[in-house]
Amino acid sequence: MDNNNIESQIQEFKPQKQKFKLPIKGPLIVIVLIIVIIGIVGGSTLDRNDLGFYKLVQPIKGDMRVIQETGWYFKWFGTVTSWKEADTLYWSKWPDEGKRNDTSIDVRFADGGIGYVSMNVRYMMPTADPQRLQIQKVFKTNDAFQLGAIEQMAMQASQIAASMMTAETSYRNKPQFMSYIIDQVVNGLYETRSVEISRGDNDTITLQEIVKDKNDIPLRKPRDLESYGVNIVNVNVTDIDYEADVQQKINQKREKAQEAELAKYEAEKARQDTIAAEETGKKEVMVAKYEEEQKKVRATIQAEQDKEVAEIQAQKELAVAELAK
Repeated sequence: MDNNNIESQIQEFKPQKQKFKLPIKGPLIVIVLIIVIIGIVGGSTLDRNDLGFYKLVQPIKGDMRVIQETGWYFKWFGTVTSWKEADTLYWSKWPDEGKRNDTSIDVRFADGGIGYVSMNVRYMMPTADPQRLQIQKVFKTNDAFQLGAIEQMAMQASQIAASMMTAETSYRNKPQFMSYIIDQVVNGLYETRSVEISRGDNDTITLQEIVKDKNDIPLRKPRDLESYGVNIVNVNVTDIDYEADVQQKINQKREKAQEAELAKYEAEKARQDTIAAEETGKKEVMVAKYEEEQKKVRATIQAEQDKEVAEIQAQKELAVAELAK
């Protein structure tokens, strides 16, 4: 076979190298690079603040500044922390309040019973830049502030309120229990002290009670929310639940109390019925006596009338006899 033909056949089976060709030509490459650079630079220097938020910007060099106005602003390659101007936090068993899972607050009552408090707190952040910067310095992020300042306060207020009551007492006096929580979240946590309460049969229980000043005003623990300028707008305690064994004991005591009340009611009713029967008997006796007296009076009157009639008749007969003589 001819060598030239063999070499030509070999060349046909060799893979051919494909040359890379740019999809765009020189001027377009420049334009694309410019757009990419603008995007990178713009992303590093521009940011946007939305309604309901404020941003704290820490530039590469210089002091941190607050961005309050909505819209675009230059951050100049700085780091940005976003903060909500106001928010409502939920700790609830209800799936439509806050998270879908149960986030209610666990509390332990003075008798050891476990309860679960569902509540929400609405707060507003300060409007002064120095206070905003101070919060940023202490908590670093919005989430850390909510956890460390608002959520911890709500949990402590709920636990202090629970330590002031037994589970049964909190069930019977839910409005008071709720008011203890709300008052502490709004105005500050109570200063408390331990007291022993006797429950009979050498049974005592240790409760916490509020420490008050000479004017009967509760003393409160210091907190930083006031110095930060954070305002608690609204607090709602929506429900209180109890562990199954605690709820069972509460139900049993409630049933016994209802039975005792029923027995007391029936005893009182029997007493009233006895009094009523006695009064009815007395009334009947009085009526009988009155009727007898009436009969006597009527008989006396009738006798007197009969006597008068007889006397008149006798006088008539005597007069007739006299006339006949």
